[in-house]
Amino acid sequence: MVHASVAEQWGGRNAAWINGLAFAGIHLLHHGLLIDSSGVHVRSVSGALWFSLMVALSGVFNLIREKSGSLWPGVVAHAVFNLFLNVTIFLFLM
Repeated sequence: MVHASVAEQWGGRNAAWINGLAFAGIHLLHHGLLIDSSGVHVRSVSGALWFSLMVALSGVFNLIREKSGSLWPGVVAHAVFNLFLNVTIFLFLM
């Protein structure tokens, strides 16, 4: 819905970038920004890498949505990615 409304005003490519930046910004809360009782801390190098990867991943999800003509394949791809990431974290990093 957001993508469609932005695309109407600024075009599909700009809408994809805006979605990607918003997606990456939200996902900085998973890695990159630490909030504790002493304040907000930034992991600048790894946070920037994470942000860049999330912008790229958002582009992949957007491409899936465009090619399929539906939101659902992108939702499934996001769920599969999250499952893979969680399994990787819990099996190999814990």
